Amino acid sequence: MPPSPTIKILPSGNRIQASNTAIWKALRSGLPVILPETCREDFGPGPLYRHPDDYGDTLRQLEERPSFRQEILSHIAAQIERRDVSSPDFEREKLETLTGQVDLKPVRASRLRPGRVLFMSSNGVGVGHLSRLIAIARRLPDGFEPVFLSLSQAMPVVHQFGFHGEFLPYHLSTLSDYDDWNSWLQINLHQILDAYSIGTVVFDGSMPYSGLCQAVSTRKDCRMVWVRRGMWRSDQDNTVHLSRARFADLILEPDDIASELDTGEAARCRNEVVVVNPIRLLDLDELLTRRESCKMLGLNQRRRHALIQLGAGNNFSNVDVIDNVIATLREIGTVEPVLAEWLTAEAPLDLWPGVPRLRCFPISRYYRAFDFTVSAVGYNSFNEIISFGLPSVLVPNLNQMMDDQASRASFANDHEAAIFVDAELKPIFREVIVAVHDDDLRQNMTRNCRKLARPNGAHEAAEIIAEVAGSPGGAR
Repeated sequence: MPPSPTIKILPSGNRIQASNTAIWKALRSGLPVILPETCREDFGPGPLYRHPDDYGDTLRQLEERPSFRQEILSHIAAQIERRDVSSPDFEREKLETLTGQVDLKPVRASRLRPGRVLFMSSNGVGVGHLSRLIAIARRLPDGFEPVFLSLSQAMPVVHQFGFHGEFLPYHLSTLSDYDDWNSWLQINLHQILDAYSIGTVVFDGSMPYSGLCQAVSTRKDCRMVWVRRGMWRSDQDNTVHLSRARFADLILEPDDIASELDTGEAARCRNEVVVVNPIRLLDLDELLTRRESCKMLGLNQRRRHALIQLGAGNNFSNVDVIDNVIATLREIGTVEPVLAEWLTAEAPLDLWPGVPRLRCFPISRYYRAFDFTVSAVGYNSFNEIISFGLPSVLVPNLNQMMDDQASRASFANDHEAAIFVDAELKPIFREVIVAVHDDDLRQNMTRNCRKLARPNGAHEAAEIIAEVAGSPGGAR
């Protein structure tokens, strides 16, 4: 009989700060785990606790003494039987162990049921892909259990909404070859699909990875839904992206308020997709009042505030624009700037002392604290700004890898629901910021936003995904 696989974990200081997920997965799988005694408080009964100098002897005993190995495996099995390591209580306890006391707030009671759905998001420069999946997952009908897998550094927001999530680093984060990374992704996906008994994968991203496509296509009992937002740039070559559609059982397109200006390649394939209303994380009644928002953010309710939310800045430098806006607001002196920091930002925005920072999720929950916003024009930000009636100055991210933010801004500008300013038009920024101070102009923007607003498509999307996941034949 070959020896059972053993995970050997070396100590780092007084507590293990890395490989926690690997340890818990190994325990859940019934594998022997060797840890230093200092970790007993974190991981409880189950692992073998040894001094690092004794690791070698313990490994030899596991390999050479079948009775010892069987005794250890029986001990692990007893611990697993005594303690349901797949239950929400266990996941909560695990999070508390790894990060300290946490306050999870699920939208609905969460207990494991048949019909688990894996929600997988791509990396992205922001949190848009992950936000759309959370929006859908929190509205799934009873009987379905969402599990998340994300390449985004913003993974903690999944736990914030009370869902279990696994994190996998993108190939750029691991400095690995893209093809090698996809092979690794395929292996990990097979393990995750088996471990959680997943029958449906919902992917949100511009292109399903080859590792994902290969993992799902080789499993007869697994379906894939691709959530694919539109407004692709017309000057992009997305041939390879669109070719991945053949791996999806269903393509779900969250519509865009500005979709009538969509000239990208995906717009010509709308006969192949199911379109729902624009997807938002929050419904209108979930926004805080102005008083509540100001109190939560520590802002003076009697003052006027402008929210500057120009993105993470990871692929498009927004420093000059932010500096211009803040300088203008300070010069005018009647509106206080508040700077939003993206959870995925590679560097903090600490160049403007005295300017309050807003680093939370979701930002839209606090929109009523602000008189207007100067914002980038990504899918989520744009559709939330228009749907919630927040007056805005829209500054598109013009990076070639982004979607068609300029067309969104142009659409809102044409309908007098926002002001469109190209980031390169620095000389007119001052007059635009001065103009948006006008009460009548902002009120007119809000009225026109309400005319354009659409119902939240997250409810429709959740029902459709439940039908795909729950029906024996599924949607093909």
